[in-house]
Amino acid sequence: MDEPDNNLDQACAATLLLQGDSGFSFHKLRVTLLDLHDPDLQQALVDDGAQLVDANDADVDVIVFDPATVNSDMLRMRISAKSAQRLQDGAIQVIGHPQLVQYFDQQSPGVHRLVTRSMLADMLDVSVATIRSWQRRGLIQRVSTFSKLDYFDFQEVSAAKQLAMLVDLGMSPATIQQNLQQLARWMPNVDRPLNQLSVLVDGKKILLRQNDGLVEAGGQRRLDFAHPAERQASSLDPDSASDSVGADDSSCPEILPFTNRLQTENHPSGFESRIQYLQAAEALEEAGDFVESIEIYRSCQLAFGPEPEVCLRIGELLFRLGDLQGARERYYMAIELDESLIEARAALGCVLVELGESDLAVPVFQGALNLHPDYADVHFQLARSLQSAGEGMQAIKHWNRFIELSPAGPWTDEAKSQVVFLRRNESVDHSSLPDS
Repeated sequence: MDEPDNNLDQACAATLLLQGDSGFSFHKLRVTLLDLHDPDLQQALVDDGAQLVDANDADVDVIVFDPATVNSDMLRMRISAKSAQRLQDGAIQVIGHPQLVQYFDQQSPGVHRLVTRSMLADMLDVSVATIRSWQRRGLIQRVSTFSKLDYFDFQEVSAAKQLAMLVDLGMSPATIQQNLQQLARWMPNVDRPLNQLSVLVDGKKILLRQNDGLVEAGGQRRLDFAHPAERQASSLDPDSASDSVGADDSSCPEILPFTNRLQTENHPSGFESRIQYLQAAEALEEAGDFVESIEIYRSCQLAFGPEPEVCLRIGELLFRLGDLQGARERYYMAIELDESLIEARAALGCVLVELGESDLAVPVFQGALNLHPDYADVHFQLARSLQSAGEGMQAIKHWNRFIELSPAGPWTDEAKSQVVFLRRNESVDHSSLPDS
């Protein structure tokens, strides 16, 4: 075998392909994602004109790899002999996964390439309150805000997916936060470890994959005797999470039952500040005790006055408990306290739809769009409501606007299918409608 190719070791630092002409695109390039399961990145590449191919493809132009898990020797073993020779000759470009993610974020800076909390929650099949909890802990970070509506970019979506897998493996958000804080002390140059590094779980500890070994969050190295293929399989990946270190029932810690301790030790009578109320309510919410969390939030408002965002949180919890009437009133109250809180308007519209009051939901959604015309989520919900009300022409306009704002989002396929359905079945003048 030839000596390891230095170009691979320099790929993350150089990434020459992405640092060149700003007009560069992946159009007609054959790209392989080496042991990477990233549907969003795959879609971004396809949208940019790339052809996704297998690692064994002899005519591959670009190899995307995880620099934390793949070195020169491992890469050469995974590609064809012809590709290995072309790599040595410089005919194949290698790109680190984090650099490619950053590239697409920079190429698509507009809000239409970002996702809201509700979209992110739908992607991961978690609640909006869970996303809000991760955000409060700093586990994910907003990149843009419009009228108190937070947006997340491609990198934060990737981090959120890692978070969801860590939680599924039995780690609490508090434990994850503690591990990441330890990482930050000895890896100051890594801003977002969840989407920049390859991580695994061992009990209550996060481990990093570095070259041929494992590193604990505190910096302690561990010997790793697993075969390279097994090491790759053990990395956190949506298709292989069950094979991760510590993923079996015997080693994975149970989620701690926080509820009783919080109820007895953090009683409102002992609180002196608004922050103490909110922190206790948030902890109970994270632990799944929604009823007690609501009571703490309500006590906070009695002590310090009503706040629109607290009303929004209470509404979300009531909705999760199935109390739609109660949620509706809390959303109304949030809007009365702050007319610009468009997230509450969107939530109110969704509750009204659930209550069978779509005729009332339509003006609520329209009011949200008056404040934020590019609020993709609301275009989606308004299109649904108008379609249910038999307003096919108006529904198509909002379906198409949603597709423009979220061309690769989690709900885009449904929007496109609804446009096709309505065009086939509605008696409308198609020449007056925008193209899908």
